[in-house]
Amino acid sequence: MNRIKCVSHEAIKCRVLIFFILAGLLVALSIVAPSLAPNDPYKTNSEFMKVAPNSQFPFGTDRYGRCVLSRVLMGARMSVLSSLALVAVSFIVGTTLGTLCGYYGGVLDEIVMRIADVLLAFPQMVLAIAVAGILGGGLFNAMLALGITSWTLYARLSRSLVMEMKEEPFIAAARFSGCGSVSIMFRHILPNIVGPLLVNAATQIGTMMIGVAGLSFLGIGVTPPSAEWGSMINEARTYVRLAPWTVLAPSGAMVFTVMVFNYLGDSVRDMMDVSKL
Repeated sequence: MNRIKCVSHEAIKCRVLIFFILAGLLVALSIVAPSLAPNDPYKTNSEFMKVAPNSQFPFGTDRYGRCVLSRVLMGARMSVLSSLALVAVSFIVGTTLGTLCGYYGGVLDEIVMRIADVLLAFPQMVLAIAVAGILGGGLFNAMLALGITSWTLYARLSRSLVMEMKEEPFIAAARFSGCGSVSIMFRHILPNIVGPLLVNAATQIGTMMIGVAGLSFLGIGVTPPSAEWGSMINEARTYVRLAPWTVLAPSGAMVFTVMVFNYLGDSVRDMMDVSKL
């Protein structure tokens, strides 16, 4: 039994390592995308409109003669880095609020949790569309629209974990030894609850990526001519039969990236579950 458990744990660790490396490569690719782009992603050329993939344009060109590969690479900066930034900010805000509510309770807990309940009463994408429609297009407004509800997941989870953890004997010992509330929360409680929160953050990266792309596809996120996978699909859908590569390239890039981050989150969760056995 122990041998089976050990083999299973090693397999999961190997899977985590593989997807962590892939995710790291995608992030690195997003950062150095301008240096890797073979052509100017924003340069139009009427002589190369809707050209099929070739040696000069490996992913072909769009209706304006722009290099699709270069735009996919630049779109990775928008899609991947913006999703990571959005998850990071939501994680910090939600975890901080949830930790404070779970530890202190009272009026603060009631106010924050009721706000979270109100936001959760609406489907995230519907609320994001409404907010983005009011604020207007742009990457920052799209991230703000999605971030309005994203923090609630971390706030509710961290709150429940803190409420359970603060009753542990070692927390009472820390309190009797003279540790203040802030020290107890961020030095003793938070390190013990950060695991499940990070697992949720990893699984949310793909969701945020789809959300940003969805808003851009609807025309209320990243607006043309900025290169972003959702807006690229929206631009190319009108002539998909004439130049299918203009849709397949950004769609394939988004599907692959979302799958990598989703599998990474699932693998980390499985590793933590096996470690508890």
